[in-house]
Amino acid sequence: AEPFGTGDREGKEQVAITASIGVAVAPDHGTQFERLLARADAAVRVAKENGRGRWSFFDRRAEVA
Repeated sequence: AEPFGTGDREGKEQVAITASIGVAVAPDHGTQFERLLARADAAVRVAKENGRGRWSFFDRRAEVA
């Protein structure tokens, strides 16, 4: 989350990067890749809704929403 330089000549350009992560765990959340990916995607949407730069485990309530 801390800004860092991009290497520009003047040293003025700065960027900051964050990540939101959704976690789905086999076999509890599924055994097929497509299902796990869809559930991890549902979890990452919850993480982003809660302020970005966060992580969230899959919860069946997120899938319904």
